[in-house]
Amino acid sequence: MHSFHSRMKHTLTLLTALLLTPLLGAANAPHSTVDTNDKHDRTGDRNRIQAGDYVAVIGDSITEQKLYSLFIEEYLLMCKPVPDLKVTQFGCGGDTASSAAARLAHDVLPFAPTVATTCLGMNDGGYGPIDEGRVKRFRDGQTSILKQLKGAGVRMIVVGSPGCVDTDYFGVGNGHPEQGTGADYNHVLATLRGVARDLAQEEGAAFAEVHDPMMDIMTRGKARYGNQYMLGPVDGVHPSPSGHLVMAYSFLKALGCEGDIGTITVDRASGSALASEGHKILSFNAGVVEIESRRYPFCVSGDPSKSESARSMLEFLPFNAELNRLMLVVKGESGNLKVTWGNVSKVFSAVQLATGINLANEFPDNPFCEPFQKVGRAILEKQTMETSLIKKQVHNLPADRQSAEYQLGIEVFVKQEKEANAKVAAAVEPVRHTLKIESADSLPNDHPASEIATAETSSGWKKFEGNPVMGGKYGTCFDISVLKEGDTYRMWLSWRPKKSIALVESKDGIHWSEPPQAVFGPRPESGWEDDINRPYVLKRADGYHMWYTGQAKGRSWIGYATSSDGVTWKRMSDKPVLSADQPWEKNIAVMCPSVLWDETAKEFRMWYSGGEQNEPNAIGYATSPDGLTWKKHEGNPIFSTEPKNPWEKHKVTACQVEKIGNWYVMFYIGFQDEPTARICLARSKDGITNWQRHPANPIIFPGKDKWDHDACYKPYAIFDGAKWLLWYNGRHGSLEQIGVVEHRGEDLGF
Repeated sequence: MHSFHSRMKHTLTLLTALLLTPLLGAANAPHSTVDTNDKHDRTGDRNRIQAGDYVAVIGDSITEQKLYSLFIEEYLLMCKPVPDLKVTQFGCGGDTASSAAARLAHDVLPFAPTVATTCLGMNDGGYGPIDEGRVKRFRDGQTSILKQLKGAGVRMIVVGSPGCVDTDYFGVGNGHPEQGTGADYNHVLATLRGVARDLAQEEGAAFAEVHDPMMDIMTRGKARYGNQYMLGPVDGVHPSPSGHLVMAYSFLKALGCEGDIGTITVDRASGSALASEGHKILSFNAGVVEIESRRYPFCVSGDPSKSESARSMLEFLPFNAELNRLMLVVKGESGNLKVTWGNVSKVFSAVQLATGINLANEFPDNPFCEPFQKVGRAILEKQTMETSLIKKQVHNLPADRQSAEYQLGIEVFVKQEKEANAKVAAAVEPVRHTLKIESADSLPNDHPASEIATAETSSGWKKFEGNPVMGGKYGTCFDISVLKEGDTYRMWLSWRPKKSIALVESKDGIHWSEPPQAVFGPRPESGWEDDINRPYVLKRADGYHMWYTGQAKGRSWIGYATSSDGVTWKRMSDKPVLSADQPWEKNIAVMCPSVLWDETAKEFRMWYSGGEQNEPNAIGYATSPDGLTWKKHEGNPIFSTEPKNPWEKHKVTACQVEKIGNWYVMFYIGFQDEPTARICLARSKDGITNWQRHPANPIIFPGKDKWDHDACYKPYAIFDGAKWLLWYNGRHGSLEQIGVVEHRGEDLGF
């Protein structure tokens, strides 16, 4: 309890502040800069941000870092603003669920928030082994917080889980053996996450899953970049901006944010340009569109090469795809077009632009960056003030909330908060910006791949932003075959360090079992199987059938094996079942089999690649009654390069063929030159002749400066009834890893 003199001194400080500036009372929240066309109904969806909401961001020292809270407030004020929105950061270092519950009525509820987020648990685990007493105190504290918030009329509550600690820089790894390992404490935090999730469900609150995505990204980041990769500073506990972006992503999703920042639609032929809510077309002339926007895209800053920067997290986190979509759609065009936004120009195909490109993703440095940072600085200044006022003044007010001193202190905070909010609101100004769209000259065949099209997919395909999904610490993993059996995906992959075929499994096609299990290895004594790779696995009633590539002495052959379980394999012949013996195969290599069983003809049908060893040249076709004895098609190769298409003028190879309705659809690699590869689509009625290329080819491109920067190889696709999943191996330098793309619906857009 405070002494009489200290309380009097505190009261005089508050009174002085009041006398210096006229008291404005318990003020309403200031207006954010908003789109006047937006309509918000407080009687509508209770689980979304509404006009007039006051959001309280509650937590421990991680909240007090003012990073994820900054990102949340930036997003709510600029990206999808609503009238009269107010956000206050109530982070307090050292807080547990119990201590936060104890200060809630005194420090938070008097300000009457309508929305509250909580993120607690890091301190509750005690930085040691699991302790049931601590778990119970965490549960009791969280329960008290929820009941207090509900009792105070808080309309929407988001319970956040604790995050994670760094497995290399926490505890033992940071000179504190008494804390155990990072893996040990993450088990404790996962337990507390489960408690928070269950309580949220019991109390009808929303839940923000923070722990799992942070764990997943940390694991994949270390697999890709080594153990030095970290989401926070060397204490292993407090996240850096990259980790806080993950936290903000989880909370914004839980707050009902959907990510539609806006759409600009341009038709040069008709001379029309349209903008969705939050944006206004000022002029359109000769392909130049001038726009005024009241909704900003979220501008993620930082050096993408440094793991601590927020922008580096976009390699793993689907933030732009799910929360930050400012779309440009250009209709009625053909060929390639150059889009200039601000000081950056990029070239896209007309098909990509007709589908729509996400300007926020394609142009991270854009005309909004400077005004976005200006608002961010004002918000950070406000949140810094909030921390000081809450911890040093409000928290030290008398326990009696009816006392004159307490009421006076709250009024002072409200006044200063109102002034800070007004400063923030004044910083959020409409942004005028210009998009220039012009036809790109025909690009020469030797034009760099990154200039032909900088969007990474076309025709509705979308890369998983957490790619790659397999590789990293396991070395090069490439050319795969996938089956979906019940609710489990099984992937047989080529594992270069082991010169073997390995098996991994997944429930979602994204997160795979580790480490890979080598199931089929080399047999040097055969003379043709020094290295085993490029499998194709077909499952029938009589078991699993696998055709694979054996390599030795600079040549390649195709072999055949069977299995009852997909794990233990038996070679069906000591010799290859297919060899390079035709001129177009150059007597060097046949590889990359893709096989279907034709029940009507009672035969296996194989599409394979032939030619040079490093990258074969074209695709051939063969049939077999038993998988062992094959007859090559007399018209081979049945699929060759198309010189007029620069992306496949050099070679076409490594296909997968699927029967879809009355069509045979081929996913294949198109080579512009030996090192430059993209993924394409074609179809044929009989799988042999009259192949039709997809009008949007290529459908998958390398990502500049990303894990697949240099090439996209060997597609394998499955339709699961609602969407296509297509896995491929991307190359950056000498390392190949496996990523995945998605396409909603069965129609591939031919």
